[in-house]
Amino acid sequence: MEFRFLTEEEARTSGLFADGVHIAVAIIDGRIVSMASYNTAFRYRLCDNCTNDCSMGGITWTDKEFRSLGIFKDLQKWGREELGLKKVYISTRGPEEIAIAIEKGLAIPKEGSVPPGLIEPKWVYNRRILDGIAALGMGA
Repeated sequence: MEFRFLTEEEARTSGLFADGVHIAVAIIDGRIVSMASYNTAFRYRLCDNCTNDCSMGGITWTDKEFRSLGIFKDLQKWGREELGLKKVYISTRGPEEIAIAIEKGLAIPKEGSVPPGLIEPKWVYNRRILDGIAALGMGA
């Protein structure tokens, strides 16, 4: 298994590119099996005392076939270490997300710091990821 970040060209080809977003991928036999993203563009909005070592989370995806292997946890840890991140904030403040943040040790952004409209419905989100992986020719 290989962990790496998508290049800007790959992120643009996949349709997942955004300024300040770093997309980490886990690859097995030339196939992307897990993906995590880190959005550093909003870091100064997430708390009152920015130390420049955080990001907002985004993509949290692992192919169904590989979910039982714990790949995402290892990928997320690798991405955080590579980017020198001490905190990753959740990208929305809903009750379910706050519960997950508490369980997983993620940071909760201050009220009003996450831009409205940033979060997509889950089916749109999953389709965009799968379409992006297909555009790279690295799908199942």
